[in-house]
Amino acid sequence: MFFRNPDPARINEERLQTIRLAVCLHVYQLLIWKANKPRIRSRSPLTWTRSL
Repeated sequence: MFFRNPDPARINEERLQTIRLAVCLHVYQLLIWKANKPRIRSRSPLTWTRSL
């Protein structure tokens, strides 16, 4: 796909988007873990969506 030199600003923007997505996923996992920490027995995704 990249036959010519790609735009450095575009590469930076894509890298920022990827980092932002990873951070959002990490925060989401932390929220789920904190919501499930008091009651570890209920580990189904339905209780995850209910607790959030």
